[in-house]
Amino acid sequence: MAAGKTRLVRFYEPWIEEGSNIRLADADFWHYLHQEASGRPAEERRITVRGTDYFGLASEVDGTPYIYFGRRRKESDFPDHEFGDDQTGPLPEGLRLVEPMYLVPFGPGNTVATIRTSGGPTLSAVEKWISRLVFGIEVGATITLTPILRQDAAAKLDRAVAVTKLNVKLDRHVDVPEGDGRVLTALREASAAAHGEATIDLELSFGGLTPLDGESDDLRTGLQQLAGRPGVKKAKGTVVVPHNNGIRRQHIDFVKDVITHTVTVGESEMERPSPSGMVGAALEAIDAFREDRESRALTHSERTGSSSLGR
Repeated sequence: MAAGKTRLVRFYEPWIEEGSNIRLADADFWHYLHQEASGRPAEERRITVRGTDYFGLASEVDGTPYIYFGRRRKESDFPDHEFGDDQTGPLPEGLRLVEPMYLVPFGPGNTVATIRTSGGPTLSAVEKWISRLVFGIEVGATITLTPILRQDAAAKLDRAVAVTKLNVKLDRHVDVPEGDGRVLTALREASAAAHGEATIDLELSFGGLTPLDGESDDLRTGLQQLAGRPGVKKAKGTVVVPHNNGIRRQHIDFVKDVITHTVTVGESEMERPSPSGMVGAALEAIDAFREDRESRALTHSERTGSSSLGR
């Protein structure tokens, strides 16, 4: 029997960054966002990021609420369509091609599962859209979607007194995440130097030295900002952790150690993805996530002991 299209489901929780103040969003964050998106006119749910148009809307399937976030493809990149033997032509006037991402909140907290088509929106674009919807056009605060790591990787990072090595690799045409920090700045400059057409492989290492307090903070921040981002092919770090009466080095792979689940959507790769199919596949991944978390996964808030704070 023919198999459907396999897709990757990722898991995040929303954090609010306002200057030096970083806090976990309220446990009802996604409910609040769903209400905001439901009550806003279409023009307030549109955003342009780096020349690409996006829009979002709130909906539900079989009682499951979700956010639909779509990337509008430029008309210059539209494919032709086939409507008979050896008969092809441009898409009919008035039609737009949209690559979607579905965001499906779940659980008593504010964890969200995401699933998208192959050319779906970037994570940085959906973060910008959420920030604008929640905080308005004059953004004084931003929303960051933090990926959920497996418990062992999370524990290593939280215990680390320093990061001695960072190695990251980004695919060509991948948007470098928004945010401050020297690692992201270096990646943006490298991408701009090749007009986005080159794969970027960056390695920073202290060698056998152990950095003094604060000297490796930029490396730590860079790893946290890049962990779990679509298009980031490699994000590895070497950290120094306390051990007995001394220290030792441990390795973390922030791509392999981010919790994801692969699901199958539809009965065939020729089947068009539908909201019910995409949300249903996300719910299947959520069930697997819950089983995984019971055994070894923790959200960032769980492992740091943070609590939900008001907006």
